[in-house]
Amino acid sequence: LIGNRDFIFNCPYEFTDRFSPAADFYKPNDDVEPDPIRGLAMRRTNLVPDVMNCDLPLDNRRSPGWRRVEPFMTGNKFYLWIGQHETGKYSKAHAHSSAAVLVCIKGRGYTYTWPEECGVNPWQDGHADKVKRVDYEPVGLVSAAPGGARWYHQHFNASDGPFRLTAWFGPHHPSLVTGLPPGEKQIDYTGMDVNEGGTSIPYWMEDPKLRKEFEEMLAEYGQESRMDPSLYEKPADK
Repeated sequence: LIGNRDFIFNCPYEFTDRFSPAADFYKPNDDVEPDPIRGLAMRRTNLVPDVMNCDLPLDNRRSPGWRRVEPFMTGNKFYLWIGQHETGKYSKAHAHSSAAVLVCIKGRGYTYTWPEECGVNPWQDGHADKVKRVDYEPVGLVSAAPGGARWYHQHFNASDGPFRLTAWFGPHHPSLVTGLPPGEKQIDYTGMDVNEGGTSIPYWMEDPKLRKEFEEMLAEYGQESRMDPSLYEKPADK
C-alpha cells in the first residue's frame, strides 16, 4: 500500500489525535457502559488482551444466552463487536444492508443468508436457490449481507462448546436509521421482530427447514439442541 518500510517503522510523527505514548494507554479496561446509540454493552478500552476468552456481558438479543460487547477503541472509526452463541443454540435470522464481515474466533458454525425480498420462509416459498450457506471455524470469514441490499442472515453453533464471533462493520453502522429529526430516538430495527416493524424473524415464524437441519447436524456430532421448544410456538397474542 505504501511501499516504504522506514515510513512504517521509523516515522517520527506522533499521531496523538488517536494514539498516546502514555504508559496507561494500552491498559485494559473491563468496565461496561451502554453504547450511546442503542444502549448495548460497550467497553472503552484500547486493548483486548484475550479476545478468545474475555468476559462478554449477557445480551440475549440474537439467541437465548447470547453474549456480546462492543469494544470502543482509540476513538473508533470502525464499528465492531465480539459475540458468542451457547452450545446447542442458534440466532434468529435478521436483515440489514451490506457492511458486516464476521470472523469466527472460537468454535465452529455456519451462516445462512438470503435476500430480504425472498421472505421469511425461503425454502417453503420456492426460493431455495437464492439461499447461501457458509461453514466456518477459527479465522474463517463470512459476509453477512453480500448482495448490497438488505439480506437476512442467521448464525448456527455447530460446536461442542461456545461459538464466538467478531463482526467488523467499517465506519457506517448498517442498523442506524438515517434522516431522523433532531432529538428523535434511534430505532433498533434489527433487534425487533418482523411482526413488530423490525427485521428479526422469530423462531416460531422461521422456515421449518432451519430447525430440522440444525437438530440433525447436532445429532451427527452426538449432541442435542438446547433450544426451548416453546420458542417455536406462536404466542397467543400474535
